[in-house]
Amino acid sequence: MARARRREGRPGGGARPHVEKRRSAVAAPGVRAGDILELETNDVALDGDALGHRGDYVIFVDGAAPGDRLRVQVLSANRKFARTRIVEVLRPSPHRVAPRCRHFGVCGGCAWQHIAYAEQLRWKQKLVASLLRSALGDAAPEVLETIGVEGSGAVADPAAPWGFRNKAHFVLGPGRGGASLSLGHYRKGSKEIIAVEECPVHPDAANRIAFRIRDALERYSVPGTDERTLRGSARHVVVRTSPGSTETQATVVAGRGDSRRLHAALREVATGRQAPDGLHLNLHTEPGPFIFGKETQRLQGAARIRQHVGGFTFLLSPRSFFQTSLGAAEKLLEVVLAGVPVDDPRPVLDLYAGTGLFAIPLARRGHRVMAVEENPDAVADAVASLPENGVHPSACRIARARVEDWLRRACREDLDGEDPPFGAVVLDPPREGCPEEALARILKRLKPARVVYVSCNPRALADDLRIARRLGWRAETVQPIDMFPHTAHVEAVAWLAPSKLSRA
Repeated sequence: MARARRREGRPGGGARPHVEKRRSAVAAPGVRAGDILELETNDVALDGDALGHRGDYVIFVDGAAPGDRLRVQVLSANRKFARTRIVEVLRPSPHRVAPRCRHFGVCGGCAWQHIAYAEQLRWKQKLVASLLRSALGDAAPEVLETIGVEGSGAVADPAAPWGFRNKAHFVLGPGRGGASLSLGHYRKGSKEIIAVEECPVHPDAANRIAFRIRDALERYSVPGTDERTLRGSARHVVVRTSPGSTETQATVVAGRGDSRRLHAALREVATGRQAPDGLHLNLHTEPGPFIFGKETQRLQGAARIRQHVGGFTFLLSPRSFFQTSLGAAEKLLEVVLAGVPVDDPRPVLDLYAGTGLFAIPLARRGHRVMAVEENPDAVADAVASLPENGVHPSACRIARARVEDWLRRACREDLDGEDPPFGAVVLDPPREGCPEEALARILKRLKPARVVYVSCNPRALADDLRIARRLGWRAETVQPIDMFPHTAHVEAVAWLAPSKLSRA
């Protein structure tokens, strides 16, 4: 949550592919760019590509499903792997389904709409298990079946969920054919914007507001921003909706906020029956992958939107991170709460606490909670959410600080020989994982009875569990949770405890 936590909503970024290490490696079997190959896919990579093999040689196939028999053309090749495109599907996988979105295959937002949802969940479990096995060998924990999001009756796959993202994000860029701007997502692995007319992973209400903002900006000839040169004005549109209520929140991110045309367009958006409940303008003049800049202006309506998860209410301002799928967030909360012992009277430490998704429910369950978060907007939102949930500030103390700095101060005291100050630690670090210094302080100095580690990046989780093992801790189980259906991304929760040897 600090340091821009997760970059969800930046479609087309693509994680580095993971291929489980094999016992022997061989040189490329004469594969060159332009070659036509016939193969069957039997694995998947972290970026969503399907994989085929020639012995130990790995062949990535964009747009394939595991179990496809294909004719592919090699786009590039080296000694370890080749990247290819499909020329012909000779025999489709039994798990292939018709994609829901007309932009699928071009837009980089979704990679797995063509794979049946049950199979998506199975492969996410396998991806997590493969990474942990590579990192920990025989000490790898059991990886449970992936918890999915409930389906919404798509024709091609009735089990598949749609409209599940409570936060819709679109990129605004230079227009084509005389238009001042285009609204869409990035093409996979590039900064090229693919203009879109639908996005079925977003709720209809979010899409309607985003497209209305696009149309208003276009009418007033507000230019989209070229991300390479930062020329232009409008950069992003972010819309939050709240399932179970009609609340909506829209934020336009712009490189320049003094444009008369921009403000005229936003005044139009703020009027009428379809106006969002809260309309904001965020100013972001710097290059880089982050959606928001530091300054946000409330133009109209509510400063925060209410999000309801598992019977709890969270107040969110535009720049605060919150889980993208509220249905999956509820399942995530259940798993985290189940991992924190209820009979330990010591406080619970919640690190990278964000807007209080875990801290507030833990406090209402009766725990004393110390929450640490760096982002000032998230801290303010968490404090504002306490009375919404009947939680007194004394039961849930929220500190604004870098987690690493807070741990450094907390561990200055001589803790040896004393009872550990925290019974459990909930750890929800940014995508890059927990810094080793911080992890060592938690496990070797604070010495809680249990650590519940929430990860949005299985590769970072594998690295951190390897460090934890070296420090005398073991992962008991890992529970994957599908926060991002139709992509290869997966959330995972690991329950850590001291190993038997470290207790001796």
